[in-house]
Amino acid sequence: MCGKKELPLLMASMICGALCSGGNAETMCFGELLCDNGETLILSAPARWEGKLNGSSIAVEFSENRCRIPCDCKQQNLAELETEIDVPAAGEIRIGCGADWYFEFIVDGSTVYSTWQKGNGTADFGRFNHIFQVPVRAGRHQIRVRLRNGMGGMSFHCGPPTKPPYRNRQPVPTEKLMQALSTLYTSDCRRLSPERRTALQVCQDALDLIEPGNREPEQPVNQWLDSALEKIKREVPAEPVSGNRVVLWLVYNMGVIVKTSGATFGIDICHPRAAELADLLDFAMITHFHPDHFDRKFVEAMQREGFIAGKPVLSSFYPSRHFRKYPAVWQFGDITIRTGDIDHNEMLPNFVTTYEILCGKGKEACTILHTGDGANVAQLNPARHVNILITHPRPFGEIHFAAEAASKLTPDLLIVGHLQEISHGFGPGRWSYQTGFDECAGLPASVTGVVPVWGEKIIFAPKEGE
Repeated sequence: MCGKKELPLLMASMICGALCSGGNAETMCFGELLCDNGETLILSAPARWEGKLNGSSIAVEFSENRCRIPCDCKQQNLAELETEIDVPAAGEIRIGCGADWYFEFIVDGSTVYSTWQKGNGTADFGRFNHIFQVPVRAGRHQIRVRLRNGMGGMSFHCGPPTKPPYRNRQPVPTEKLMQALSTLYTSDCRRLSPERRTALQVCQDALDLIEPGNREPEQPVNQWLDSALEKIKREVPAEPVSGNRVVLWLVYNMGVIVKTSGATFGIDICHPRAAELADLLDFAMITHFHPDHFDRKFVEAMQREGFIAGKPVLSSFYPSRHFRKYPAVWQFGDITIRTGDIDHNEMLPNFVTTYEILCGKGKEACTILHTGDGANVAQLNPARHVNILITHPRPFGEIHFAAEAASKLTPDLLIVGHLQEISHGFGPGRWSYQTGFDECAGLPASVTGVVPVWGEKIIFAPKEGE
């Protein structure tokens, strides 16, 4: 037992063990026992659990209520862990669990909780992910946990429930959010003024309140999404572009629209109303087959004139005239596109298509490199100097991809994308604006890092002679 009110029984301390909140190497806090008599205890369990990984015997040690099972992330692995607990009184055990990525919790042979179908739901792993209660009688109980790895590895958190990391809980009125957006849209994202930082915090506070999958029209963030799309629909046709200047708009996540003097195109266009943008574009590119980068309705709108007559959509997976599984070179007017492969992670090698886009002719033409959810900097080998680099900040693990890619390629402008992807759960999968700024800290002096918001426009003119 540890930290909570104890049973008035000598045997309780003998059964539940020493105070596990103090970091006893032999025991761990397992869960809260809500006794039928109204008392609450903290149960302990051995810190060492036995089990199997893909049929071979293993033993894992829990440290701070977390264990990690080394495995080959390029394949699906199955782990089964077992232990026993002694319960001094009848009641319900309240447990908090989280896993990378799937778990099934079994007590005395019966499954009491499972994420086997949909996974953990967030990459912010902890004992606040899944909280459940299990009725128990007094006595010894067998605990078994089955685990399957995700794309980032295999780990399991288990113990008394904890609170999730702090995020804003105070409502942000739509009017306040729109005022903040007005400040952002009329400022330059290359200059982080105090006013811009304050406005970004308002946006962050609003984003902290929206749950994954929420498309309620009155939700302020959803109103922002819609207003950003309307802004883009107005501005793209009206924006004059000449010479080698390029203009970009951030649509959502890593989706951008680019306008040059000769063409307008999109990359990873994804938005609840993405199909409405098809009429603005001459062609489009998709980095990979994940729903926060690929929108089927958008692609269908691009190709509504048919397989042959429809607008070009480049990808490595969608059936079209411009499907290529391997690197290729495409030409659309004065736009030259070179595709490449890059790992999404260890489980998905060469899964993402990179696009090196030369916007015009000559040394002074602007080159854009979009890396999607690429995670292997060593695979980035552009043919020429990159003016604008668009990357994910930290695709899986602790890889600081945006910072590392910018340090290697030294682009003129680094656009940190994949921030605030609200179809993802709270935590690392929904990277904050601060994450973007962290990636931009310490960049080479020649690189300008920016963190734009949905609907924001960026005007870029390459330096002469590049």
